[in-house]
Amino acid sequence: MLRPQPQLYPLYDPVHLIGVVQVIESKEKALYTVVCDGKAWICTRAASCLLQPALGDTVLISGPDAQRVYLLAVIEQAQPQQSVMDFAGAVTVQAPQFDMRTQQANWQVEQLQYVGEKITAHVGWTQLFARVYERTCDRLRSLSRRSVRVTKEVEKSRAGTVDMQAEQALRLHAEFTSMTAKEIVKVDGKQIHMG
Repeated sequence: MLRPQPQLYPLYDPVHLIGVVQVIESKEKALYTVVCDGKAWICTRAASCLLQPALGDTVLISGPDAQRVYLLAVIEQAQPQQSVMDFAGAVTVQAPQFDMRTQQANWQVEQLQYVGEKITAHVGWTQLFARVYERTCDRLRSLSRRSVRVTKEVEKSRAGTVDMQAEQALRLHAEFTSMTAKEIVKVDGKQIHMG
């Protein structure tokens, strides 16, 4: 009678420790030296570890053996006031609703493209500094209590019809003023002063 042979499993010496990041080497991919109970472990960051480890951080490392050890998570930050999420490739966030709350935000973007149906913004103060500003729209509406526009060089307007109406006063002033029409120029008022 034949006896079944025992199943042979690969021998592993699993690693699952908590330690402190002591050295960070930036080469093709970051290598971290994590010291656990006086022993140094060389490991790479796992893809699931979104928070970038920094020197002095307490981290969790794990792996099937000493040659395959990964930094899984940052447990406690040495500098909690500064957190960095670093990704090697493109990042996509998908959610039916996305809320972000912060006291201050700084964005540095080389190119930004937004595609959407509607933007609603409620702000107390807005400033825009640009070298070139272009806008194209089917309808443009602006409502304000006061409006001031200063153009240092040339301002041009081209329209099919221009309708300007002021409730109290309308003033045009220049060193030279020219008004021309192909057909009719009409000036109407109770009093007309010329000269």
